Amino acid sequence: MESTSEAYEIGKAVGGLFICFLAVALPSLFLFTLVMAFTRKGRGWIGSAVVTGVLCLVLVVGMIVFGATRVVKSAKEGMEATSFVSADGLVTIMGAPGWRELDLDSPDADLSIGTMFPGEFLIVISELKTDFEAEVGIAEFAKIASDQVIGNVTNAEASALEPVTVQGLTAYRQELSGTIDGTGIFYLNTYIEGAAHFHQVMAWTLIERKEPALPRLRTVSDSFQETALTPEPIEPGQ
Repeated sequence: MESTSEAYEIGKAVGGLFICFLAVALPSLFLFTLVMAFTRKGRGWIGSAVVTGVLCLVLVVGMIVFGATRVVKSAKEGMEATSFVSADGLVTIMGAPGWRELDLDSPDADLSIGTMFPGEFLIVISELKTDFEAEVGIAEFAKIASDQVIGNVTNAEASALEPVTVQGLTAYRQELSGTIDGTGIFYLNTYIEGAAHFHQVMAWTLIERKEPALPRLRTVSDSFQETALTPEPIEPGQ
């Protein structure tokens, strides 16, 4: 499979170079034969000018069609939702059309996705249940995590933690508005209990974009799924 892929990439590169060569050589050849046809007025030169002119026209049309096809393909891909997997392979999220992986300067995040325009973002932070006291359940975890987020927001206004179900998992959700470094931010935060982890799914946008963005942020957050990881085999004697 790797050799086939390498051959394909080499073929693409060679094909691209050949097209570039034609894009330079054919117009030059056409101009040369056209000048010779006007100066020498021979049938051979006139025929050559016609042939090279037709080839130039075909090349131009082909390049236009190819470019238009690539634009349409890119636009279509941009309209399709993409599934993202966290760095630890534990979580999958179905992003909205146009979303991609981003560096959101959140070192604790296992997954950071979104779109710079119009400005919608989401991170997932997963923590082992065993890192908490035995009596800490999803309700207690949601309160702890919520208080941490509220503590980082100026003039925070938060709704009550609402019990919800996300893909069959017990969770709590909260809407939060406030300012960070003078910028108004709206958060839709979901705290989910997995098999062995507590998960924070934090989605946000600018406060003025809350209304159009909220349905999309909710849909993406609700696409959360915890992957069943296969345990690593235990070596004999361990």
